[in-house]
Amino acid sequence: NSTLMGQLIYEITDASRNFFKEENKIFSYKSEGGLNILMRLATDTIDDALRELLANTNTYRLITHSVLQERDKQDQTLLAILEVNRTIMTESIPAILKKEYGCHLFNMSRTEECFAKQLESSVTTEHILKDLNNLEEKIPLT
Repeated sequence: NSTLMGQLIYEITDASRNFFKEENKIFSYKSEGGLNILMRLATDTIDDALRELLANTNTYRLITHSVLQERDKQDQTLLAILEVNRTIMTESIPAILKKEYGCHLFNMSRTEECFAKQLESSVTTEHILKDLNNLEEKIPLT
């Protein structure tokens, strides 16, 4: 799926240099269930394709903090959906953690506060925050 997603992104970029522009808001379009494409991939546990979107140089900058904060009709964020399948989504969760951490200018307190809001009712919030703290130890601050 990752290779297919990468190829798809390449083909779209090659066909239209203007497609992956911020003003197109491609990650904000939602299905009838209120899911954007990132949420759909998380719901369907398509880990490698989701990670590819989160890490690809053509799409990474378009996944903004506001996109990560969006909620579906059940009032769940992308992180809350991922957290349900955290044992399967082993590639996407670190990518989301890095993205959120960067969105908060590498401030652990703000990132933890943001996660707490996204995972308010989650039983495994503790696990996500532990993963975040482990991630900070691995990322060199440059």
